Amino acid sequence: MLSPGEIVYWLRERYNRPGPPVRAERFLECFEDAVAPAGGPEPELLIVLTTYAREQSCAHVLRRLAESLGRCPTLTAQLLVLEDRSDGDYGSARELARELFGERLSWLKAKERLGKTGYWRTYQTALCMARALDPARVLFLQDDLQFEPTHVERIRELTGRLPPGPSVLYLFSSADDESAGRWIEYPRSDVPGLPLRKTQWFDLQAFVTSREVLELLSYQIIPVHPSRWQREPSRSSGVGMQLTRRLFGRADVYQCSPPLVFHGAESSQMNPEARAERALDNRELGRAGAK
Repeated sequence: MLSPGEIVYWLRERYNRPGPPVRAERFLECFEDAVAPAGGPEPELLIVLTTYAREQSCAHVLRRLAESLGRCPTLTAQLLVLEDRSDGDYGSARELARELFGERLSWLKAKERLGKTGYWRTYQTALCMARALDPARVLFLQDDLQFEPTHVERIRELTGRLPPGPSVLYLFSSADDESAGRWIEYPRSDVPGLPLRKTQWFDLQAFVTSREVLELLSYQIIPVHPSRWQREPSRSSGVGMQLTRRLFGRADVYQCSPPLVFHGAESSQMNPEARAERALDNRELGRAGAK
């Protein structure tokens, strides 16, 4: 039986009721040297990179991002790195980020480990920064991904060809994706003329949202109820499920097939138990991919 708190959470998620506006300061104070961005030109794209205990992988993603952005010289982009507290030394990765992105970089390090039970706080911090910067789109990436130098070009091309309205472009796909939906019931369908499937669900490996989607979410994450892990400690963060359910029927979600990002070379830092059951390894699809 659900507790009253769980029922309230379910209702807020089901009807997309995040509650009163959050104060950005409440979440920024979870990170070292964190300040809200000053006013200035709105970037076309905000890139949010979350990382934990993967200094070398993070540096690899940073290099690939810089290479990919270099192929889009007219694109105004801002990078936000959210580093969860770990024993790893990110000094060289941070210096690399400064060298590659300069004033376009914000790097926030958590004062204490947030982990998967606090991952909603990481995402809320990202949404607070997005609200302040007001980009047209936000690209969310994790630190254990591989992608081609044409990554950003392909994202711009595909998002520019999506139907009007609030939308999410999910950059990851794998051979064992649920064809009838994850967390929601929706039979996926191919999008004519595009390497996309309409799925109405997405997970957190890599995705792009439009400004309209963030407005639908009120730039807020509903705090994930702690009972989620009391019965099943191996469950995931709950953020992907929440976002999928809150946007179902309110925004369209498209999945790249073949994928634009590849995943599975490294073990999970956040949820190793679940990864042992399902590897989320899509590297065999390659750029040619398969539906």
